[in-house]
This record gives sequence, structure tokens and C-alpha cells, in this order.
Amino acid sequence: MPRPSRARALTGGLVWLLVVQYVVVELLAVAAWTGTSYDAARDVVSDLGRPACLPDGGCSPWAAAFNASLGVHGLLVILGAGLLAPLLPRWRPAVVALFAITAAGNAGVGLFPLGEGVTGAHYVAATAAIGGATLAVGVTGVAALADPALRRYALATLVATGVGVLGVVLLVGDGTTGLAERIAIYPVVAWYVATGALALVSVRAGAPASRVAS
Repeated sequence: MPRPSRARALTGGLVWLLVVQYVVVELLAVAAWTGTSYDAARDVVSDLGRPACLPDGGCSPWAAAFNASLGVHGLLVILGAGLLAPLLPRWRPAVVALFAITAAGNAGVGLFPLGEGVTGAHYVAATAAIGGATLAVGVTGVAALADPALRRYALATLVATGVGVLGVVLLVGDGTTGLAERIAIYPVVAWYVATGALALVSVRAGAPASRVAS
């Protein structure tokens, strides 16, 4: 199996650590919300990116920043996947392709926010972002099972996938709610950050590249 350079693994790890920017910007957007209170369990994530206020008076002053963070998120996802994919024992092109789909979906959610007359495009992008991410992480976990050195990492990845699938099922079964969205989204975001941190620790410790999780 080809081994990426230490610099490549280091860069990939840093890139995926930066995915945490999405959570930071989301929390800031929630804190800045004006008018009627924003309920993270009830209100959808995309309300934070609405350029115009809701009919009930709720407004997101951080809408532009939130939508921009989604674009940055998509860029970080595909860049990190491309850098770290060579560390997987198999299915590398398929894994990168799946991460490209979710990256495009995240960027699309930001480009086509709710309330801008492009509701259809927004929901297509959101489906690619959430469903694509869950699928991409799941396939990564299965691919990593082929390497005994990545076995524990693969199992943890599949656990994160399972939680994400639960969120997707709740979205499909009960309709879109903020809680269901976050159950689907947050495990994947945590996985990006944990994978980035693991890559950095492994490189710093001088572990063989084949043992650095992707």
C-alpha cells in the first residue's frame, strides 16, 4: 500500500482538525439569534443561515457567516479526505468520491439558504451533506477493518456511523427537527476532528504511515 509522506499526513490531520470551525460558528450564530428564542432541539440548523427573518420574528444576524462556514467546511472535508485517503488499505477512490459528495452538499446548503426561493436546491444539498457524510464515514470504517492496525479505529468509526444513521432515520421518520439533524451531523463532525487529531498524534509519535487512521 502506498504510504503518504509525513508532511501529507500532518497537513491532512490539521485540515480535519479545523472542521471544528463549523461547530464554533454554529454556536456563535445561535448566541446571536434575535427575536423569538432559537431552540436547537426544535429549530432546524438551516434557520441559522436564513438571510431574512422568520415570520415569527426570529432573525439570524450571523446568517452570512454561518453560510460561509458551510463552504469552508466542504473545502476542509474534501481536502482532508484527499490527503489522508492513501492511509486506507482499500477503496480509496470510492471513499474520496463519497466525501466529495458530502463536501459539495455542505457548500450547496450555504450557497442556497432557506428563504431565498431555492428551497428545492437547498434540500437536495442538505440530503447530500448529511446522508453523504454518514455513508462516507461508514464506508471508511468498513475499509479500515481490512488493516489489523486500524481495527479499533474502524470500530469507533462504525459506532459514529451508527449514531449518524439514527439521526437520519429520525429525520426521515419524524420530519426535520433540529435534534434529529444534530444527531446525524455532530457524530460525523466529531469523527473528522478525532481522525485529524489521531493523524497528528501518530505522525508526531513516528508511527508508520500505514498505522495512521484516515
